[in-house]
Amino acid sequence: MVETDLFRQIVTLDEIGYTIRTRLAAALMADKLDLSEELDVSTVIGDLNRLSEAVDMDHARFRRLLLRYVSQTANRIVAGTSQPRKPKSQRQPALMALLAAARRHIEAEIGALPGGPKKATAYLTALVQGHMFGYTDQIYDAMIYLGKEAGSLVAPVTVRWRQEQEHHRKSGRTELNEHLFWVSLDFQELFDAVSRYRFAESFGVGGFEAAMEQGESVVATPILERCSDAFEPGSRPWRSGDTFGIAFELWMLSRSPMLVAQLQAVIAVAVEWLANMQDTSGCWLRPAEPADGAKGTRFLPSATSTALSTLALEKLAGSDAGIAAGERGVRWLADNQAVDGTWRGFGGEALFPTTIALEALLRARRLDLAPSIGMGFDSLAGSQQAIGLWEDGRLPFPMQTVLVLELMRSRVDLGKPLEPFERTAVGFLKRARALRFSGGPTDRQLAVIAGAQGAEYLLYALLEAIGVDPFRAGSSSETKGLKAALADLEGHLTSIGELMPGKMATNGSALRQLSNLRDQVSHKALDVSAAELRLIDKAWIFASQYSRAVLHRDLLV
Repeated sequence: MVETDLFRQIVTLDEIGYTIRTRLAAALMADKLDLSEELDVSTVIGDLNRLSEAVDMDHARFRRLLLRYVSQTANRIVAGTSQPRKPKSQRQPALMALLAAARRHIEAEIGALPGGPKKATAYLTALVQGHMFGYTDQIYDAMIYLGKEAGSLVAPVTVRWRQEQEHHRKSGRTELNEHLFWVSLDFQELFDAVSRYRFAESFGVGGFEAAMEQGESVVATPILERCSDAFEPGSRPWRSGDTFGIAFELWMLSRSPMLVAQLQAVIAVAVEWLANMQDTSGCWLRPAEPADGAKGTRFLPSATSTALSTLALEKLAGSDAGIAAGERGVRWLADNQAVDGTWRGFGGEALFPTTIALEALLRARRLDLAPSIGMGFDSLAGSQQAIGLWEDGRLPFPMQTVLVLELMRSRVDLGKPLEPFERTAVGFLKRARALRFSGGPTDRQLAVIAGAQGAEYLLYALLEAIGVDPFRAGSSSETKGLKAALADLEGHLTSIGELMPGKMATNGSALRQLSNLRDQVSHKALDVSAAELRLIDKAWIFASQYSRAVLHRDLLV
């Protein structure tokens, strides 16, 4: 398709620019100063010429200007100056001007295409298929969003990680970070750790467990440091300065179910701290510059901190106090939405706070919030860039676009209140996953009980949705049990052609095994092995798959 080719071209231009700034610059420096024999200028030039062939521009001119650029840059390196002198006209180098002109032409064509999530998804697909793994670690978030469409690229990423791991081992950096084999830009360590952790989790990538465990420390340590005074009474205003940091870090953590399960102790401390820091109005405060003539720091309501805190509590809080704080945060957000449907931070930025606030309202699952939610989505639709993205430079590229697309996808999943069986199923399954990684024998037993019970409640919810009574014949209080409910669901799926006769539902066997194991634990106090806990993972997959198939929404988002 023409549209697909346009997005491939724009991504290729990004790769050309990135290669010039990084690989070519490093190769020229190494070549002229005899720093290394690993980087070869001619190889990089060949790669750039090859890339340029995919872009609609004057290829012969590109090759000429590239050689001129290489020669001029090499001469500057020899002369001892790393930056070119700007000509009097302040014009950029001819090579960069050519690339900029090609980009403007392609952007104009993309801008003429209809907007919406499909346009943004097309950009992300081109980005991923262009193997831009070295460009930004947040490409892994794009791959997770694309799911099966990016599945063929998981193996190349795994190979790249092994190469990075080996290079890390040889570089001597192990003294600083024993297992973290990637290098992050300043203030981007948290982003990269969570992106890579989620990638390994989502695609089942193994062989990097030590690095992922150290990644957990990257996430947990700053949270604990910020809320070290978690249990001191009161909510002193000066502590509001840390609210944004803790809320942001908790929100990042909450994006990974595995991180949530592994860091339950950290979450418990931080959730209590966050709930304690809520203002009586329902918001969370941030320090601001003093008003004219005033002295000292003042503290003002922050839409961004409130959105992050509310969403973190909705996703992570298990106590009544934490849940209630999240509900108060939802009310404040609904009451403080701007007339244009946005929420804005202290700097006037709207894209990120609006995205997070909208998810907080969606997760409240309240029908009375539909007008506010509709206004918010309208504002997001209006802020999409002509090129198809949602980016303002405040998050590592392309994370903000991924967040908006995730939000739009989850609108159906989160747009309806949960029925009793649905709500209880979600709660039990999430608790089972948390207990699954606690490590103690009693927690393993409780995880099996919670997992089986959650799967059973989920089956009752699915039966109600298809018009089948989940209760035993002649009873209004005794449910039919997991195996009978699963058989009823499989019978329904067979009758509508979704399941071959005589076949079980996907992971149906695992649910039956989990039911048997629960009975052994409940009636015989049977010990549970770590290997048997994999049944909980399969129950989670079953719940996600069949809630989407039957209810047309994923209850576990």
